Amino acid sequence: MSKKEEALFTLVTLGRLTDCDQFVCNNAGEFSKSVEISVLTFMSSSEYEMRKLREKPVITNAKNTAMSNAFFGSHWELACLFPVILSHNLWYDLTGKLLEQGKTDYKDVLFTPLDGMIPYIPVFILPYLLTWVSGIVIIAYSLVAKTYDKTTFRYFYFSIFVMVVFENLLWNAFPASISIRVASDVLAENGFLGELTAYVYQNATIWNVFPSAHIAFVYLFYLFSKYFALPGQRWLFVVFFIIVLLSVVFVKNHYVVDIVGGMVMAQVIYSWVFLPSRKHKLFDRLSTSMCLLSSYLVYVFCIFTRWLLSVS
Repeated sequence: MSKKEEALFTLVTLGRLTDCDQFVCNNAGEFSKSVEISVLTFMSSSEYEMRKLREKPVITNAKNTAMSNAFFGSHWELACLFPVILSHNLWYDLTGKLLEQGKTDYKDVLFTPLDGMIPYIPVFILPYLLTWVSGIVIIAYSLVAKTYDKTTFRYFYFSIFVMVVFENLLWNAFPASISIRVASDVLAENGFLGELTAYVYQNATIWNVFPSAHIAFVYLFYLFSKYFALPGQRWLFVVFFIIVLLSVVFVKNHYVVDIVGGMVMAQVIYSWVFLPSRKHKLFDRLSTSMCLLSSYLVYVFCIFTRWLLSVS
């Protein structure tokens, strides 16, 4: 609708013109001379400008509200990532404590001469720590790039949870401890980076090394980047994966074989869980509230299970 048509409609609404049809002189919609003058006069008046100012905030506020509802309506499910990651942390700690009570240790099977040749490089503790916020980084990237798709990310969250279950089963079936960590006196010689490495050693169990969760998560993120990375930008996730790959061995908290195990596990989860579930649209019809409820119920279940095993 043109400004003239809006002004004409306003005049009719105000009762100053009683019948629009009589003021149109042909099928082209041209106004008669008298109506043209009335409309132009009204458009130049202060009353017209005041009406525009009164109506604009209403329209703007309605538009902003609609945009806000649209954003939160499709992005609340981002909160599903946190219980999934927290579930991993719970089971990681629990599995480590359970394996400490056992007598089986396959560390000698995993250790290779290459592990003894790889040096400790302190700066790689930074990407090693960054791995645990990589999920948040990916979500932030998809939001900034405007490639976030609520339905696709549902299968991403589901795949991560299945991988958490799978990795814990493997850790229990093939218990192995890390035996190549750097001595405390060497860490002390490396200042702040050495202190960060010591912090990791102190808070991370010596168990749960095969497969590497660091590698599994980051490699799965790379595979999944096919669905949210902008054209020509997947190389960013390749670079990030390579840096994390180097960090797990240069920090001396994993064997080389653990890298292979992590990659294989991520590939299996991607090929046998993410792709089939997405293809068959298992969760497409779930509501956002149901997705959130399910993810946090899983987390509560993990807390309860950990408590039950710890007291038994």
